[in-house]
Amino acid sequence: MAAPASNFFGAQLLSYLKTRFPQKVIENIFKFGKPTFEAIGVPKDELTGLKTIVPFKLGTPQGLGNSLKGAIRSITAGSAGAWTVDRQKFFAALTIDSESMYATKGREGSFVAAREVETNDLIDAMGQEFEKHLWGTGLPTQARVLTDPGVTNVWVVTSATDIMKISKGMRFLVFADSAGVPGAVRAGGPYIVSGVQYKAKTFTTTAVANAAVAVTDHIVREGDCAESVEGDPTTATVSTVLTGIPGWIPTSAPSATLHFGVDRSEHPEVLAGWRGDFLGSIEESAKTLDALMRPYGRKAKQLWLSAANYNRLEFELGARAIRMDDGSKATFGRPSIAMTTASGVLPIKVGPYVPDTHGFLLDMATFDILCLGKVPHKIMDDGMEAYRIRGGNSAANAEDGIAMEWRAWLQLVCNQPFDNGNFPIS
Repeated sequence: MAAPASNFFGAQLLSYLKTRFPQKVIENIFKFGKPTFEAIGVPKDELTGLKTIVPFKLGTPQGLGNSLKGAIRSITAGSAGAWTVDRQKFFAALTIDSESMYATKGREGSFVAAREVETNDLIDAMGQEFEKHLWGTGLPTQARVLTDPGVTNVWVVTSATDIMKISKGMRFLVFADSAGVPGAVRAGGPYIVSGVQYKAKTFTTTAVANAAVAVTDHIVREGDCAESVEGDPTTATVSTVLTGIPGWIPTSAPSATLHFGVDRSEHPEVLAGWRGDFLGSIEESAKTLDALMRPYGRKAKQLWLSAANYNRLEFELGARAIRMDDGSKATFGRPSIAMTTASGVLPIKVGPYVPDTHGFLLDMATFDILCLGKVPHKIMDDGMEAYRIRGGNSAANAEDGIAMEWRAWLQLVCNQPFDNGNFPIS
């Protein structure tokens, strides 16, 4: 978007922007109401070095017996392990053209006000993307194709959670499904979203879909793809994103595939949390899973549901629902009902990107967002808040304007998966 601007130049413009918009203003993404981010807490600047080691205890010493000789014979040491955590990169950028700067000559406030709006909107978009990723497995899939669009510009996706991830102006590529993950890139694209119909779970694009697009294909943001030949989308492959809660507490029992360097298959509950069953209602399924976890000293602090499943549970509970209205503003993530379980009163929380297919019993104190530097921070490695767009000295890429960029290096870590679980909802 080309925003109006003033005719400030070079250091004068940058100095004015820095004074008008100090770093602390654009770094606080928590003001934008991201409930999962807020529940986990402020990111910890601990992702230093090439890799970060996060240790965990797996077992206690077992030299026990009803006699000293028996205890000595059975001595075994306690066991431990460690997650080897890597950083996930995330970037954002804004541009503004020089003509717009000159067009508001004498009205400096026009550019500053527009830049403030643009900056806040971009930081909000980054926060939304982080929130989405916190409910993903590390795959960049935004949505799955529900019905074959044919050679039209109308697309239908599988769920309300999917359509919430689609925004006007988003550029995306389509990848064939390969055992539940994005496979080869489809011909066509990148596509640009022109309109979104949230209730119908449909959206439109500026160009028609390629005939190769098929049911269950993956819709992936172009920015989350890598191209072996830059500028050629037919060479695109997907890149991993932040590993979210379902990556640490998977909905299926973990395989021997390493998760941050650890094989979780021999200790699936300790290293990957609990998995329950659907027993006909959300209430019974959640309470049964809680009762399964409780004898082992595990006590989830909250039940996280999608908005649709929260509504369904409230009808199930009826008069048994415990009201927890604290008088605060009603926002995503604010508990307003709870239910009794074997562990006591369990608050119910709602997140916009919690999948409709599962409920999650969680202790958010066991999760940390680790980062390198602030989340996000403006890129100022050269001391400049903005720079002229040179296009790499290429006439084809040159633009008459300036650019501003942000980045984040972060990863979600669960230091005690044993305290968390999930169950399917059908």
